[in-house]
Amino acid sequence: MGNADFWVTRIMEGYLPRVKPKLKYPFEDICAASCLTLNGLETDEGWRRALIESRLFDGSKYTLNDIPDFNPDKPSIPNDFLVLLLEEEDERYPNRDGPVRSIVRNWFEFLDSNGRYPDKNAILDTYRGKFTPQFDARFKIKDVIIKQEPSVLSILANHVLGNYGRAGVNYVEFSVSVNDIFSEEEKKSAVKLMEKFTNAYILKDSKLGQCVAGIDWVGDEFGHPYCIFAHPQFIKMINDCRKVNPRFGVRIHAGEGLMRHSTVDEMNYTAGGPLTAPHATFMLHVFILIKSITKVINGIE
Repeated sequence: MGNADFWVTRIMEGYLPRVKPKLKYPFEDICAASCLTLNGLETDEGWRRALIESRLFDGSKYTLNDIPDFNPDKPSIPNDFLVLLLEEEDERYPNRDGPVRSIVRNWFEFLDSNGRYPDKNAILDTYRGKFTPQFDARFKIKDVIIKQEPSVLSILANHVLGNYGRAGVNYVEFSVSVNDIFSEEEKKSAVKLMEKFTNAYILKDSKLGQCVAGIDWVGDEFGHPYCIFAHPQFIKMINDCRKVNPRFGVRIHAGEGLMRHSTVDEMNYTAGGPLTAPHATFMLHVFILIKSITKVINGIE
């Protein structure tokens, strides 16, 4: 949520310098968000440093050595220093379209190499043959910011809701990851995690319960057909939540990440003939999904 103008101008240059100027952007996340890849070598800290220096410091009077208290063991760029880089570049690019600002703006939104909205050719070239290219990259720095300064999340929600309200939209759903509201220890047990969610966020606060539209399972996007919602404890939790909010539901992602059999297999397959390994895998995957979804549907009161 939120476009590049919101994140760069309002948060990074406006809000964070006042509340958390030393918020750090790790090299690893900067490389991922900037789509800086070099045949896998970007996982090496030396190559990460070289990539960042070549892209963020080219033409600048500053270097990584100018970062106060720079820790080579955990290399990162603090927000106040990144803002300094942007301000210094803006002096050389009065239209605020320099390469560093363009890279930073692309951390938050799909834009062209100048940090502006892409034309149709750029969109087609990037998305050709792909479903959501660079999808994860758009969240890397947002997650870094929100984890270190959670108050940004409320500003983001107010900003987005205000835009929806002005557009006449009267119903909005937000997806919140368990990574945002639970600790690593709490996430070790899926069942205990959902029990805590039910007790803390639904049953003890009926007003909040009315605002929670449901829960989302994305396991199949990673090639795992098993659905945790089919577990008896989850079905009980779903029914408990529906007593507070009858509109409470579940959403199961089914098939997005499924490894389909190849076109060659399809052409060579004869109806009624022996199954190839890809066909057998596909059928088993779908069978597990159908059984899980059926069990959830039959268990909901």
